[in-house]
Amino acid sequence: MPSALPSVLPSVAPTFSTAPSDLPTLSFSPSISLQPSSAPTLSAAPSISPTSTPSAISQREFNIISNFGPFGKDTDKSWCLTAFDNVQGSKLYVRPCRSYDERKKNLQLWKFNSAGKLSLAGMAEGEFCVKATFRQLALDSCGDTNDASLVDFGFENGSITHTKNGKVWRIGFDPESRFERVRLYRDGTLNDVLNKWDIWYSNEFPSAAPSVSMSPTISSQPTFTSFNVAHRSQGAVARQSSIGGGFGPYKAIDGNLAIRWKKGSTATYKTDKNPWWQVTFSHDYEITFIKIHYMINTGGNLLDSTLTIMRDDQSVYQHVTTAADLSSNPIVLTVPEVVGSTFKIQGAFNKGALRLTEVEVTGRNF
Repeated sequence: MPSALPSVLPSVAPTFSTAPSDLPTLSFSPSISLQPSSAPTLSAAPSISPTSTPSAISQREFNIISNFGPFGKDTDKSWCLTAFDNVQGSKLYVRPCRSYDERKKNLQLWKFNSAGKLSLAGMAEGEFCVKATFRQLALDSCGDTNDASLVDFGFENGSITHTKNGKVWRIGFDPESRFERVRLYRDGTLNDVLNKWDIWYSNEFPSAAPSVSMSPTISSQPTFTSFNVAHRSQGAVARQSSIGGGFGPYKAIDGNLAIRWKKGSTATYKTDKNPWWQVTFSHDYEITFIKIHYMINTGGNLLDSTLTIMRDDQSVYQHVTTAADLSSNPIVLTVPEVVGSTFKIQGAFNKGALRLTEVEVTGRNF
């Protein structure tokens, strides 16, 4: 990789083939030969300071796609490099490519900013950059040598390389579990995902894009409809620590939203000092919202309860209820798009019985 940025860059972006056997070779350098029947050829000749990125690169926005396919039924989906959130410390994952209502909330659209640092395209200039700390990648404040930048970051033969301390690393994830975070692997590591990356340029800057492009944009990706994955009709199954008054756990997933006693509610036994209720979905879903409807005048029993989303018996999201949560009925929580198969309400010790009318968990296939 060059030690500084090139001084001359093309005014248009190269056209990339989408054929899986013919991935482009990229290294961000000055001269590019564009041939209709072949991938671009790039040569390296650094000449300018990395503190200023040519507009031909800094204006381009793109999705970073994993072409690794052995995900069972998920082989028909495209998987994008995704930040967990647009806040400091957010980790990177691969998630199904999707559309976003607002550009600033897009966690899958990337760019190199004017200083050549890799960051989310919708974030303010210089706000957060992708930073490599040891082998981990996350969003963090820009400004030091750990930032992933054009100087030490490149795409080559389907691999995303990062040069750190004179050593070459490749970006990837555990091929046995695509939900694990993306991290760095030493060059030469035997991992099938390391050379399965591709770039899809956004069409938000048509003046910098080629007149004909075979690369799809994120707008062409399917969207997935959200629904209540905790309803009995979806194959969900409910359980609870005890049953009070003969009202079983399934009463909280039957669609009856009446908040008065005996109108379709469930309850744990009143002497149960460690009550819990949980629902297991038919399979893994990407969760976005949770609503907990509780019986009238029983909200105090839910105070300090621990709400947990689990996948493979491991917690992926957790929230402890506060007085602010209980200011309305139902309790409504926005979840940062985690993937899970079970939702559990663990009541606080000796707070009283859990008396639930309905629990709705909004999710979608992925």
